[in-house]
Order: sequence, then structure tokens, then C-alpha cells
Amino acid sequence: WALKENTTEQTLGRGKKQITLTTKAGKPGETCIVLHAANQKVPLLSRCTYSLVWMQSASINRKYNAISLAVQPMPGWRELWVFNKNNAGWSLNILPPTTGDTGLGYAEFAGWSPNGKQILLAKESRAASRYQRRHEVVNLANLTVARQARDADILGAFNRWADATWKADSVSNR
Repeated sequence: WALKENTTEQTLGRGKKQITLTTKAGKPGETCIVLHAANQKVPLLSRCTYSLVWMQSASINRKYNAISLAVQPMPGWRELWVFNKNNAGWSLNILPPTTGDTGLGYAEFAGWSPNGKQILLAKESRAASRYQRRHEVVNLANLTVARQARDADILGAFNRWADATWKADSVSNR
């Protein structure tokens, strides 16, 4: 699951606000994710995990104050990691597909609000033979759910702000 020797890099944004995500090997079996600002040697944030990191999933919002990244700690379970910039610097929050029992599930990035204050999430999970599907508008400041619905079309934010790649490729739109 983890990188052995290679590093990967994903550059997000443009100009002075550009952020680079880099993965590198940590302790045996670990992958470390490092955030760097444009032309800065000191990392903004670093976090190591034993999970599979999906670098191609990385997305940054228009305000350059939030980044989403898909991370898979085990087969059949994918979380969304949200790196968020506030007055104290960058922090990391992990958004799982569901709370409670771990079964099968995914949480995926679906879009950003234009003002940089909300993220759109699509979630699906199965626990105790029960399936649950949700589309959520989440406030980045405190990670509370502002609105949610089973069907994305019910939420106006998904009609206005949904990412074009998510609309085209997501299994949650089947």
C-alpha cells in the first residue's frame, strides 16, 4: 500500500499561492504527505499514514485555503482528507464515509463553493447490511454539515458548484 522509495508530487494553484503536495516514504510502510507553498523550503504541514494516498484526487479551492485528498486506509474504505488554512496555519481533518461501525464506504470530493467556505461531499457506506448514500454541503470553518440529501439534485449547491470531473466520473452519480 505505501510508497517504498519513490516520491510523487502534485502542484495545485498558480503563482505565489501555489501549493505543492509531495509524498515520500516515512517509517517502514508509511507514506508521508508534505504541503509546501510556492518557493518555500519549510513545509506548511506534514502528515504520515499507512494508507494508500490517491494523489491524482487532490483539489484546491479558488481561495487557496483548502485542499481535498482521497486516502484509502483499507480496501473498501476511502476517506477524504481536508487540509484547511486558518489564522494559525494549515490543519488536517479526516472526513470518513460514515461515523460508527466501519464497513464499506467512500467519501469523495464533489466541489467547492466559490467563496471558499464550503466543500461538497458525496458519501456512500454499508454497515450491518444497511446502505446509506448522502450528499453534503460542509462548512470548512467547523466541518459541520450545512445541508444534506440522499439525491444531489435536491441540493442547489450541487447544481451550481459541483466539480465537472466529479459529475463525469463519480460512481455516486450512477
